[in-house]
Amino acid sequence: MLGRKESRPAEGPQLRIWPAALEGYRFTLRNAGTAARLILLPALCITGVHFALFGFEAPAEESEASLGLALSGLGETVVAILLITMVLVAWQRRILLGSEQAKMRFGRREGRMLVALLVLGLMIALLTVVLMLVAIVVAVSGAEAVINALDIAAKLGTAYLTGRFYFVLPPRAMDRKLSFAEAWRMSAGHGKSLMAIVVLVGAPVVILSNVVAEAAAVSLESGAIGMLAGASLLGNVLFMLGIVVEAAAMTFCYAALGGYRHIMEARGVDPAPEPEAAPA
Repeated sequence: MLGRKESRPAEGPQLRIWPAALEGYRFTLRNAGTAARLILLPALCITGVHFALFGFEAPAEESEASLGLALSGLGETVVAILLITMVLVAWQRRILLGSEQAKMRFGRREGRMLVALLVLGLMIALLTVVLMLVAIVVAVSGAEAVINALDIAAKLGTAYLTGRFYFVLPPRAMDRKLSFAEAWRMSAGHGKSLMAIVVLVGAPVVILSNVVAEAAAVSLESGAIGMLAGASLLGNVLFMLGIVVEAAAMTFCYAALGGYRHIMEARGVDPAPEPEAAPA
């Protein structure tokens, strides 16, 4: 399935990469109040959980691989995933159904979204493991120059799978179901464009996050607790911002490639001719 050469449909809706990527940022800016409300509390919670589990000091070298740290990392990940799920459902419902639907909670709808996110994450993790095994073989053979190329391949592969399978997520926010196979067919012929959109949307956030992460690392080594807490919080805010901007951009794509009818039906409106942008 992944190995087949893609061909862009000669007819039907087409994606414009830059407008789709910019739509994620435009929509988020137009709804900055809602986005901030959905982002800030989870970012604070993730930051608080991190320091509650790990403290404000760098771990001793001999304990870096300890079971306690592994369990702490798992606990932080679980909290982050649950918060991401609630934010994503609330934000998707804002995009798809209107501003009054942007409510954070955890129920059956969020549970279904969580399952979809975990499956998508598992697919990406499997790709990463395969490429890591290849990298190990390459490193052992002495061809270390290839490792950087494999790292780039992993990032592009992650963006490609995210773009092709992301369409399973918006329907779940509307209490509809779209299987991964259906999402793959829905995005057929647009894989490269969707990959480019994911990369373009994420690049500014990744760059800023790397700068903040460096500041956090310096603060951790120097013991500047205030700066460390601030940098960690800012890093988590950027992390959540990346999620909502990507959701807005990919919903634009979902609507443009056939999801518009689903959206109108969920709103109780008779679908009109499909627009070029997602209803907002």
